[in-house]
Amino acid sequence: MLNWVDFLVILATVLVFGAVVANNNPHAHAQTRADNSSLITDLPTQASVGSDDMGLIKARIRLAIGAPWS
Repeated sequence: MLNWVDFLVILATVLVFGAVVANNNPHAHAQTRADNSSLITDLPTQASVGSDDMGLIKARIRLAIGAPWS
């Protein structure tokens, strides 16, 4: 005769099996990949570094490494 612990083990086994089957479904993954690729195209483009910013970048690098300012 089965007790309540046996039923919990059976339930856990069924849930793990269902999670594995859901995770390995190739049709579900194909849909999410298509949805993710459309999200990537909606991202804003990164602004390029201008010549004014280059002086700030060089100053931060010098400050970080402790180089002389002359």
